Amino acid sequence: MYCKNCGYKLGENAKFCRNCGARVQETEEHITTKNLKRVKATYIKDSGELKITYNEKKFDTSRIKNISIEQWAYPFLNKGIKWNGLYEELKDFTGCTEFILQFDSDEESFAIIKNALASQPVKLVGTNNTVTIVYSENPFTTRITINGKVFDTTLLQNRCIDEWIQPFQVREVHWNGIFKELEDYIGTDKYTVYFMGDQKLMSYLIDACPETVSIFYKAFNVHQKSKPLPNIGNINTEKINMDNLTDMAQKTVNSLKKKINNTAESATKTSSTETNNQELSMKWYDFLSKYGMIFYMISSCLGVVFCIIMMSMVGFGTDYLIYALCYVASAIVALKIRKRLLNFQKDTNKILTIYFSVCVAVMAIANNTTLRVARGPFIPWLLSQIVVIILIYLNYTYFKKREHLFCN
Repeated sequence: MYCKNCGYKLGENAKFCRNCGARVQETEEHITTKNLKRVKATYIKDSGELKITYNEKKFDTSRIKNISIEQWAYPFLNKGIKWNGLYEELKDFTGCTEFILQFDSDEESFAIIKNALASQPVKLVGTNNTVTIVYSENPFTTRITINGKVFDTTLLQNRCIDEWIQPFQVREVHWNGIFKELEDYIGTDKYTVYFMGDQKLMSYLIDACPETVSIFYKAFNVHQKSKPLPNIGNINTEKINMDNLTDMAQKTVNSLKKKINNTAESATKTSSTETNNQELSMKWYDFLSKYGMIFYMISSCLGVVFCIIMMSMVGFGTDYLIYALCYVASAIVALKIRKRLLNFQKDTNKILTIYFSVCVAVMAIANNTTLRVARGPFIPWLLSQIVVIILIYLNYTYFKKREHLFCN
């Protein structure tokens, strides 16, 4: 197996590339699911109608006619008719123990099937799948989320949109084109794409889009101030005399009240929405996640070695042992933070800020106690600490503006 980002040969159970630091865990899952057989099912709850097809073959549903989904999702025996449960029946129908089930129905029915197949080797997918593509140029960067989960786009970085729409190959790794890759990852060819970027570039997606996929533009850059809304807050609907109105007029007034309230709420949320949709550079994130946290891990390991050397020179001391343990903890935490950064996990900014702050505090204590002789003059050291604190604040501000991206 080879890295999608740089082509470096990976170990059997590698989760990150040793050459470039790219994550490979999601890529492995992607490869193992795209070759599964697909079963399509459509269920209409009101009429109880169920249609199941596989390779243009239709599944016989006569045994579960007039039986609720809560019952046929599981095994049952009714009036001499035996039903082995949805999974077992589909396994016999397809001849496969593992497959993808595309289940098109309402949310309640989908939840029932999801619960019934929870312990089975089935990838259950619905038809209400959302893909968000954030694309920008100079430099070329592409970020994709599928149903709120981050999709691995390391192979698409530094590539323009007209390149990754079509198939291409990097050494041993083959990219099948964006629509085919999304279909293989989701497990169905029915999904909706929201494109965030230059509207002109959206035409590339539209021209290559399959019939089963929908594409919509989602506002990303806000360069103009929105026009002020009318001051609807001054409209006092309570003064309207409801007693003298007909039923139809009363309904109209109630509808007007709801529209006024909804418009006021939308106006309140406009400011925060525009801020979140501004285009943000991710260069510092890329550097910190790929190289920065590795630097902290190496520095912490060197700190452990330093403490061991000092203990061998001046004799065993409790202070050096404590600092050695702190360095070990620092290396472990740095590794976990790097993983959180790569996975865009929630609250990573807070954890990163706490980590940097604790490191500064520990070093400050060490430099004023055990390492005071090696610290040097106090004033230059104090200025350096102030600079570090300012950098921590700038780092916190940087990730705070991008907090909406860390949603996993």
